[in-house]
Amino acid sequence: MAILKSKFFYLGLFIFFILLFVVQNARPVEINFLFWNLIEINFFFVLFVFYALGFLTSFMIKTRKPKKTTTTSFESDSAI
Repeated sequence: MAILKSKFFYLGLFIFFILLFVVQNARPVEINFLFWNLIEINFFFVLFVFYALGFLTSFMIKTRKPKKTTTTSFESDSAI
């Protein structure tokens, strides 16, 4: 039961299902934007680009430092 508590087990299981999904969807797809047919690439690359964008977005949000709130002299005087 200790293996089910390991985060590496769940990470490996997640990677396994991602790879299974990618292998089953390894067909070429066309990328269209508005009226243009831009490129025909493997679906894996489309998945990878959007996964990477999601990861970078979440990383940037997570590492953003909160703004410091400062109190003005007026706010501190009103507490008296």
